[in-house]
Amino acid sequence: MTIRSLLLATVAIATISAPAVAQVAAELEGRVTDITTTGTGPETTVTSLKVFNTTIAIKSGTTFATPTRDGMSANNIGVCNNRPFAGMSRTTKTMIGGTGIIVGSSVDLPAPAVGSVVEPQTVFLEPAENVLLGRITKIPEYELDPVTSTKKYVSGTLEVEGTSVIVLGARAGEHFPPTGTVAHNPCLPGTGVKNDFGFAIPPESLVVGAEAAAEGWFGDDGRFYAFLIESVGAPDIQPTSVSITRAQCRTRSATQMEWEIRGGTADEASGGAGQILIGKPVPSPTPENPNRTVFGAYTGATTTATADPLNRPYGLYTFKANINNQGSCPETVMVRYVGKSATVTVRAGVDRR
Repeated sequence: MTIRSLLLATVAIATISAPAVAQVAAELEGRVTDITTTGTGPETTVTSLKVFNTTIAIKSGTTFATPTRDGMSANNIGVCNNRPFAGMSRTTKTMIGGTGIIVGSSVDLPAPAVGSVVEPQTVFLEPAENVLLGRITKIPEYELDPVTSTKKYVSGTLEVEGTSVIVLGARAGEHFPPTGTVAHNPCLPGTGVKNDFGFAIPPESLVVGAEAAAEGWFGDDGRFYAFLIESVGAPDIQPTSVSITRAQCRTRSATQMEWEIRGGTADEASGGAGQILIGKPVPSPTPENPNRTVFGAYTGATTTATADPLNRPYGLYTFKANINNQGSCPETVMVRYVGKSATVTVRAGVDRR
């Protein structure tokens, strides 16, 4: 996933060919005060926006991101700007008043005009920058299903340090606790609850007294809406898995990339230990799936996952090294884990610096 630090990366200062036009790096982080669009309904597209009183002129190729979704277009954001966010009273122009991070260039207006305009490469948007860190102080009431032996929600709230928290789902109607109607904005889907190793855990597994970190926003209705909660726990059944919790890449030269990749592993047979391979998606089309890709390992890019003896079947890995490669850092990276029970692969967005 494109993350916030990527969008704060410094843009190289450049000069374009026309002698009357200068271009220098520009970065802004602050309140979004206006968004201008063209078209209606599903054709609504952002043409410009303002952070503070600075106009950001959207150009072809500008990419947009939120904390949980990247690679979006001006059309995606235009449509989502007229979709409500959970807990917020505004139903149109819903991204105005939130936080924007702009990375791009300040470009002189062509003569005879005087002044400049910011042309972005990347735009990061979110309703607010709220974090709730502490202990879980209240959980809902459950009853045990006699057939499946799983917890079933009965009533009550989930609270962190006395604040009611709603865990947002990836799709409409998947929020927790599962009460009432909660708005869903597709540009900022929830990612649920994850443990220290980066694996999804059911919110029913949260317990009073456990540490928790919630990221999201405080709604007009007095509840905290979390697109992610990190806490402790495990699902009832944990298959062999691998996660990527951080993937940073810096282009050092035309043939070399500097990587730092971290994540977790899960494998009951090995306790989370095993070999880690770093790679990239390689096109391998078929008549049925022309967009099919397969794992392609970078030469020599490997490390070892170490089992955590106190948290079986989980382990952790860190890969930090330079990789020889033609071109700049890619948008995505793949990690393959070779456990005793199975070999699994995961793919994630890259924080490119």
